[in-house]
Amino acid sequence: MKRRILIFLSLLCLVAIPSTAKQMMCLVIQAKDGTKVAYALAEKPRLQFNDTELLVTTATLQVSYKRSDILRLTHEIQEVNSIFDISTDSSKKEVNFQFDGNVLMFPKLHAGSIVELHTANSTPVLIRQIATDGEYAFNLGSLPIGVYLVTVNGITHKIAKR
Repeated sequence: MKRRILIFLSLLCLVAIPSTAKQMMCLVIQAKDGTKVAYALAEKPRLQFNDTELLVTTATLQVSYKRSDILRLTHEIQEVNSIFDISTDSSKKEVNFQFDGNVLMFPKLHAGSIVELHTANSTPVLIRQIATDGEYAFNLGSLPIGVYLVTVNGITHKIAKR
C-alpha cells in the first residue's frame, strides 16, 4: 500500500512540473571538427550548394559553410531554450548581435573578424575567423545551461543560456 501511494505521489509530481524547453525538428549540419549547427525546420531553411560552399538561408539569416568542412547533413529533434545578454557595460554596444532561440546572430561581421565563445571558466567553445563580410549565425543549442563569454575583435559580452 505504501509503495502504491509513493508511486502515485511520484507520478503526480512529474505531471505537475511543466517542461520549460520546447522541442522542434531541425536540420543539423555537422562539421568535421565535431561542431553542430541546427536550423528549425519551421523556419524553412533553404539550402544552396555551389562548388565550394553551402549557403543556408532563412527569413532572418543567411550563413555560408565551406563544403570541405561539412561531415554530414541530418535532421533531429532539438530542445529550444533561450539565450540572453547579461552584459551591463553600456560601452560595449559596438558589437551588434542578437538571439533567436539558441542561435547567436551577428547581422554584420567584417572579413578577418574573430568570434570567440568561452565558458565562464575560460574554456574555449568556439573560435572562428570570418572569411568574408556578411551575416553569421552560430547555434548554441548543444551547449549546456550556463554563462558564456562572447568576444568579437577584443570586445566581450557575457551571455547566459537557460
